[in-house]
Amino acid sequence: MDFKDRVPQYPGRIKLTPVSGQTNVYDMVIQDGAGVTGYPIGTPLNKATFDQFKAELTEMIANGGAQGAKGDKGEKGDPGVSSTDRAFLVGSNNSSCSGWYKLGTVTLDGNYLDYHAKISITGTYNSVAMPNGLLSVDIRYGDGAWEGLNVTWEQFTGSNPDYIAYTTDTSGTITFYVYIPQRYVYCRVHIVNESNRDVYTKLFQPAVSYGGIYTTRYTTSALSDFRYPIMGRWKYYSWVYTSECSSDKVVSCSKST
Repeated sequence: MDFKDRVPQYPGRIKLTPVSGQTNVYDMVIQDGAGVTGYPIGTPLNKATFDQFKAELTEMIANGGAQGAKGDKGEKGDPGVSSTDRAFLVGSNNSSCSGWYKLGTVTLDGNYLDYHAKISITGTYNSVAMPNGLLSVDIRYGDGAWEGLNVTWEQFTGSNPDYIAYTTDTSGTITFYVYIPQRYVYCRVHIVNESNRDVYTKLFQPAVSYGGIYTTRYTTSALSDFRYPIMGRWKYYSWVYTSECSSDKVVSCSKST
């Protein structure tokens, strides 16, 4: 429920009426002018008001909490609510061609970062081998160090997964990049779902406004500190030993793929 202040026209004004037959005894009535046009009477402070407030509070707790006040729209999202359905394009035009293009960043705000997201990457030009899939991003940063950094291809159906890369720095910023192999090739980035536990307004900030096209190359070669999303949460290795094993002979694996 909404509580409204009482706004008196004459603050503190009361009316005293002597009680007949009783010395120095008066009936008091508030006459501060509240309740007339322009001076709201406000929410009455009585049992009914507090009973209603108690009932609404109990219902909110039972339902897991109510949505908080909304923050700025666009690139920042709403407090406590995952921001969805935001997409943009990166790629080359007739003034740029192959190279690494910056997608955007997630930046520490304060002393802690606990960010989770699903980011869809789609190559929009089918004749070029582009990554197509869903990235799962789970990163944590606190006390001046990365406490967790898990960027995984949750789903992958395209080609060249290493065309997506990211870097981190000691200030608590993770930056994502995509490799564009030739001119007139675009990559669609769709923020499917995301949240930042403690600071909900610090979400993924793209290098271009949503709905736009980023047309400036970042670099023509990979940075030395590039990292790449892993293909699933586990890696499996296998090998075949083609020679016959004699008794007590130890077989070692020197290379796996």
